[in-house]
Amino acid sequence: MKTRSLNTIAFITGSVSRSALVLVPFIASDLGLNLSQSGFTRSLNGIMKIALIGFVLVLAKKYNNRKLIYLAMLTYSLGTILMGTAFSFESMIIFQIFTNFGFSTLSPIIRSELAAIAKGPSKGRIISNFSSSGELGGLIATTVIGFLAVWIGWRFSHVILGVLAIVGLVFIIKFEQKHKAEEVEVKTKQGEPLKYFYKNKKLLAALMCTFFDNIASASVFLFIPFLVLAYKYDPIYVPIISGIALFGAVIGKFFFGRLTDTHRPELVFIVCETLMAVVCLTMALTSNIVLLLIAATILGITTKGTNPVRFILVGDAVKTEDTRNAFAIDSVFDNAGSLIAPVFFGIIGDAFGTPAIFIGFTIASLLAVVPASIYYRLNNRIGSPDTSV
Repeated sequence: MKTRSLNTIAFITGSVSRSALVLVPFIASDLGLNLSQSGFTRSLNGIMKIALIGFVLVLAKKYNNRKLIYLAMLTYSLGTILMGTAFSFESMIIFQIFTNFGFSTLSPIIRSELAAIAKGPSKGRIISNFSSSGELGGLIATTVIGFLAVWIGWRFSHVILGVLAIVGLVFIIKFEQKHKAEEVEVKTKQGEPLKYFYKNKKLLAALMCTFFDNIASASVFLFIPFLVLAYKYDPIYVPIISGIALFGAVIGKFFFGRLTDTHRPELVFIVCETLMAVVCLTMALTSNIVLLLIAATILGITTKGTNPVRFILVGDAVKTEDTRNAFAIDSVFDNAGSLIAPVFFGIIGDAFGTPAIFIGFTIASLLAVVPASIYYRLNNRIGSPDTSV
C-alpha cells in the first residue's frame, strides 16, 4: 500500500480507538460500571490481539494484505456503531469483541507493511509520520467526540464515530484503486523459526521494554478522565485534559521517532520513561488544574513518544528477513501489557483511589528502564551500526 494510505489508516484508527477511551467514563456512569469493569473493556483488546496474532499472520501469508486491512477497518467501524446501542455490561462486551476483532486483525498487518517501507537512515522519520498520524487523529476526534458526549450523549457519539470511519475507508479504497498501478510489491526472504528468537538477547531486552512500557502507558488515557473526575472537576474538563494529553502524544511520536535517526533508540527510550515516571508521580500527588494540564501534556509526549522508539528497538535487534516474526512476538508482549494494565490498575483504583493508579504507572515506567539499560550494554558489546549516535 502507499505510504499516504497507511498514514491515513493510522489517522482513522487512532481517531476511533482514542475517542472510545474518552467515552468509557460516560458509558460507565450510564450503565453503572465500576473501575474494574471499565478496565476490563480495555483489556479485552489485548486479549483478542494475543489470541488472534497467529491466525492473522496465517491469513496475511495466504490473502491480499489490502483486502484484510479493508475488512478490519469495516469491522471495527461497524462495531463502534453497535457500541452506541449497548444497554448493559454484557452487551457492551459483545460489541467490544466485534470491534476489537477489527483492531486485532489490522495491527500486525499494518506493522508488517510499515516495516517493509521504513528502511535506511530515514526510517525514524517514516515511523514517526505513521505513529503521529494516529495520535493526530486521536487528538482531533477525542476533543470533538468528548464535547459531543457531554451535549448529545455517548450513544450518538459512537454512531457518528463509526459512520465517519466508514466514509474514510471508502476514500482510502478509491485512492488505492487510483494508484494501484504504481505499487511495487515488497517481498522478503523466509526468516528464522519463532523458537530461535528467544536466543536473541537484544530482542528479549526490546520485548521487555515493550512489556513494561505498555504496563505503564497502555491505560493512561483510560484513567486520565477518571482522575479528573476524582479530583471533583466538572466533566467538561475530561475532553479538555484528554485532548491536551493527546496533543502531547502527537508531539512525542513526531519528535522522538525522528530523534532515533541521530541518537541511539535505547537512550531515547530511557529518557522517555524517566520523564514519564516523574510526571505520573506529579499527577498522583497534586490536584491543581494548571499542574494537571502541564503534566497531561508531558505525559502524552512521553507515553506515546516511546512507540516509534520501541518499533526501532525490535527492528534493529533482528535481520531484515526476520522482522515479521519479530513483530509478531512483540505484539504478544505489547498486548500482554495492554491486557494486564487496565484490569490491574482498575482494581488498584477501586481499592486505593484513582491517584494510586498513577503511582503504579510511575513504578512501571522505572521498571522499563532496566531492559533498556541491558539493551544499551549489549549494543556496546556487539555493536549495532543502525543505532549509533
